Amino acid sequence: MNRSLSTRALALRTLVYGGGGAFVAAAMAALWNSPDLRDGAAVLQLVVLVGAVMVTRRIGLALPGRGFASFILAVVIIAFLLQGWEFAIVVAAIGVPLGDLLFLRRRWSGVATAAHIALATGVSGWLYRLAGGVIGPGAVSADNLAPLALPLAAVPVLANLTFYLESSFAGNVAWVDTKMTLRWEAVVTATGSALAVGWVALLHAGLTAPVTGTLATLLLIALGLLYWVIRAAVHADELKLVQGLAGAVAAEASIERSFARIQEITRHLVAWENMGFARYDEEQDELELVAETATTERLRFDAGSGLTGEAVRRRRPLVSNMFSKANMVLPEGETAGSEVLIPLYHGGQLVGMWSVRHSDPTMYRESDGELLSLLAPQLALSLAVSSLLAPINASTERTATYVRHLTTTSDVIRSAAESVAETAARAEAEATRAAARVEEAVRALSHLTDGIDETTKTATQTRDASQRVALAAVDVQEASSRTAEELRNLTGTIATGSAEVGRLRDAANEVERFAETIATIANQTNLLALNATIEAARTGIQGKGFAVVAEEVRKLAEQSATAARNMGRKSEDTRRVIDRAARVLEDLGRQLEELGGAATHWGKELSAIVTSADAARDAGERMTEVPRRSRDLADRATQVLGDARAAAARSASEVAGVARAAEEQLRSLDELHRGASELRLLAERLTESGRAVTARGE
Repeated sequence: MNRSLSTRALALRTLVYGGGGAFVAAAMAALWNSPDLRDGAAVLQLVVLVGAVMVTRRIGLALPGRGFASFILAVVIIAFLLQGWEFAIVVAAIGVPLGDLLFLRRRWSGVATAAHIALATGVSGWLYRLAGGVIGPGAVSADNLAPLALPLAAVPVLANLTFYLESSFAGNVAWVDTKMTLRWEAVVTATGSALAVGWVALLHAGLTAPVTGTLATLLLIALGLLYWVIRAAVHADELKLVQGLAGAVAAEASIERSFARIQEITRHLVAWENMGFARYDEEQDELELVAETATTERLRFDAGSGLTGEAVRRRRPLVSNMFSKANMVLPEGETAGSEVLIPLYHGGQLVGMWSVRHSDPTMYRESDGELLSLLAPQLALSLAVSSLLAPINASTERTATYVRHLTTTSDVIRSAAESVAETAARAEAEATRAAARVEEAVRALSHLTDGIDETTKTATQTRDASQRVALAAVDVQEASSRTAEELRNLTGTIATGSAEVGRLRDAANEVERFAETIATIANQTNLLALNATIEAARTGIQGKGFAVVAEEVRKLAEQSATAARNMGRKSEDTRRVIDRAARVLEDLGRQLEELGGAATHWGKELSAIVTSADAARDAGERMTEVPRRSRDLADRATQVLGDARAAAARSASEVAGVARAAEEQLRSLDELHRGASELRLLAERLTESGRAVTARGE
């Protein structure tokens, strides 16, 4: 297969193939080592049962989906009960691949089926031995009924369970109708098990040859009748399924319109990945795609070549698989797998081709083609009727489209006419209002003229005032410049005085220090005088004169200390006065600097005022000029409004005429709209007639 397997499918396939292969190897070894299984009777049974398995592969019942009910398990059960599970596995391992290769033309599918049967038979044989079951003559005895039920149930259940699980896990549709598949698998299994028990009982009954032959013939006849009945019943179920689906196909005569429904219906019959319909062109002997899931192009290809030509020559469904995929005609990009080609005939004439495709090269069987062919007559009829009615339907659709366009156009024109009429009415009213507004404008313009005269007078006065302000601003600017210069000079003088005051403060500090020095000297002199007086008193009369001098010196020292103290206090007072004078001068200097900065700022502001005054003077000049020009414009506007008043009167008269013409046009369009509506009804009846023809064709 060209799709990757899921994990579950791969695990199950490994289990089935590995387990089945192991059981086949074990069965071969047991057969080779058992003398009883190599004698003539056992070999004859092997040949007969292998042939029976091959026949069951040819006459099996293919169920919708991937189901396949046959009597192969009945033959395996016969071999199981006659010679054991090893013998039964060898019969299946040889018969199934040979039957698929000779009758079904499949190389490897028989190996897969044999693996499922080998696994189911081996597991059932192992359980059968654990249950104490016997083989040979005692297999169908009353004592072995309980163990006998085990292989009769386990072999078909395990084989079918692993087969359908593998198909489901691999992504293939195992069935399309679950109940139908289970029902017929159960019926065929039960019938095959009953026949298997009957054959084993007959072979070990010990009857005479004529009786045995007669009973064997009756069993074969019963087998044939049961096969015919079951096959007819399965076919009846398929017909019932197809009948319900064919009714849905007939709902539309056009393949293109019913293509989606056909895709859904086909999934109830077979699995598919792509599907397409082609219409046969007899003149060109070609097939043209009309509906395809893989492409939207209208491809054409030769109707007599490849698998398409083979299906046309056979006049029946053609199932292609991996052996014929090289002859498939596929849309670009699609991978070849398996395909069912169903030629569609109507009245004995080829009308088209139906293609159902899947990427799995083993997906489709001949029974799938036969099942899909049950829908072929209805599809061929739909394709033929679609081809016949296509021109009529196209014409009716175009006619209906034209009529719809005409009706729509008439509606649009009528709407436009109504809009024109409404616009004309509004224009008439607007023209009347415009004339009134022109009258109001004339009156307003007269008032405006009077206002312009007043504005001219006021502008002249403003111009004169601006000139006076400009002259005054120039004078103030000059005075401010002089004041600023004087302030700068005064600031320099204050700075000089402040420096002199600083020097005076330094001199006062020197005087204060000098007074302190004198006071110190006076104190020392006073001490010396005191010491001299004491020394004079010690010397007596000789030191009396020296005592007088010492007293005078002491007095002089006291006077000097007193004078020094007074001078210090005066110097301190002088220094404080000087400090206050310095602070005053510093404050005055700062104030003068601020005043100088302010004067400079005033100068700049006055410059701006002068500039503004000049601009105001210029503006005043322009203001006197503007009213004069406005008066001229007002005079011209008065003249224009007079002309507009006359034009508005004429426009109102003309718009009234347009409104009357629009009303006449609207009445004409009403007549046209009624005619278009009647024509639309006729077109709808024509379309309904075309649909009725289509329904009768179906």
